[in-house]
Amino acid sequence: SPGATLAGRIEGVAPAAMAEASVTVYQGDLHRKSSGLGAAGRYRVAGLAAGSWEVTVQSGDKEMSADVTLAAGEDQTLDLTFPTYRQVSGRVLGPDAAPIDVERLELNDPAARGKKFVTVGSDGAFSAELPDGTYAVQGVAEHRFSLQATAPLVVEGAPLAGVEIRLDARSAITGRLLALPPGVSELAVSAYQGRFGQQGRVEADGRYEIRGLQPGDWQVTAYAMPTGDRAFASVTLPAGGPDANLDLAFRSGGLTLSGSLAGFDPVSRYTVIVTGAGAAYTDHLVDVDAGGRFNLSGLTPGHYTLEVRDDGLPLGVHWPLYEGEVDLQADSDLVLPLSHVR
Repeated sequence: SPGATLAGRIEGVAPAAMAEASVTVYQGDLHRKSSGLGAAGRYRVAGLAAGSWEVTVQSGDKEMSADVTLAAGEDQTLDLTFPTYRQVSGRVLGPDAAPIDVERLELNDPAARGKKFVTVGSDGAFSAELPDGTYAVQGVAEHRFSLQATAPLVVEGAPLAGVEIRLDARSAITGRLLALPPGVSELAVSAYQGRFGQQGRVEADGRYEIRGLQPGDWQVTAYAMPTGDRAFASVTLPAGGPDANLDLAFRSGGLTLSGSLAGFDPVSRYTVIVTGAGAAYTDHLVDVDAGGRFNLSGLTPGHYTLEVRDDGLPLGVHWPLYEGEVDLQADSDLVLPLSHVR
């Protein structure tokens, strides 16, 4: 059967903007057809499959959407009118009424579709054209965190000037990454509260910051790549601040854990996995040399668990050939008895 046709007129677009305006219809992710606006704002999209379609009209930074259901071979008319846009300007402030370090505002009107992004200047100033609505506002920074506004932005019936958008109080964790392992080319740092994680930013000199954190207990983890080393610690952020300063050291201790594998098979490829809660290393993989020995230095005193795996086994069957624990208070040299299962 022939495809359906959707046509109509878009009103509220300035004549000078007709050539750049567009109408796009969507049916899932696979079917989309776009049409520019002709004389008097008219559009026509043919060859559409039957079913439900989303129609989106865009003119500059203005956008509106509607739904339509088409029958097979049907010609349907859909006229749409852009709402009146109001000029809105003001400043973005932090909880202390000072400009805050955000690069854009994310405005979301539940009654409309999509989100509006507004650039914020270095002095906190912003300006935008918005249709009437009640907008939930978030301030977004380059560090991938967001701050929720304490009150919605209400636009209704008139332009707004001198608006103050006050963002909520959040805390930060700052510090330095110390005692970096040799061969590190990239560093990353994150803070976790349960399943929620917030990524931070690390400078070339090892200074880091993680912003936009709510009060409570946080686990801070630093990653060194490509070595795979990790350093971590816990910190509690009280309600209302202050910020926390926390240095993380990858190799903060002077202890060495070494050993040999009893029952060593020269043709196998072994890895020793050392895990230490609250220590400088966690889930650290140590290669075993051709003589069956391993060595891990820079550890802090504490309790560690050990596993030995055979990397030559098929994927998915790297079961531990050894499992054990050690309370490391001084340099230790261990013998780990292997249990081979072939």
